[in-house]
Amino acid sequence: MELVERKFRTNATGSPVGDGVEDLVAQIHAEGAQWLYLLPDTFLGSLYSRISPAALALKLPSFGAAELAVRSGGALVGLVSRYYSVGQLAGAKALDILVAGKQPGQLPVETLKRFSLLVNMRVARTLRLYPPIDMLNYAEVIAIGPEASPSL
Repeated sequence: MELVERKFRTNATGSPVGDGVEDLVAQIHAEGAQWLYLLPDTFLGSLYSRISPAALALKLPSFGAAELAVRSGGALVGLVSRYYSVGQLAGAKALDILVAGKQPGQLPVETLKRFSLLVNMRVARTLRLYPPIDMLNYAEVIAIGPEASPSL
């Protein structure tokens, strides 16, 4: 297995910019990538409407590590922490600080213990790449209707 990595262009202050993002997707595909990994990043999420159509045009499936990537970002599949669950964990931490009077630095860093497998069937139809039937027993199937996702 080989990882094909690309970085966003940056502006004069070193902040990432979306210029040429479609070219990055094409380069990744041209180098033999079979999947595009959409890491959980706010900046990347702001570019889904440009990244997903470029990937779909190349028949390059995407794996999303955030719920938004699959629900509205055009990823085919994702193993994600649900935003609702993340909010519950954040709320529990806030209670520890605000009600119980604990110091933030004394609280343990925690991660959620359960994840959800999401499958976007509109993208599966577009790519003609369907999940195994057994996977549908435990995955949450979304975007079942015939029309393309708004960001595609």
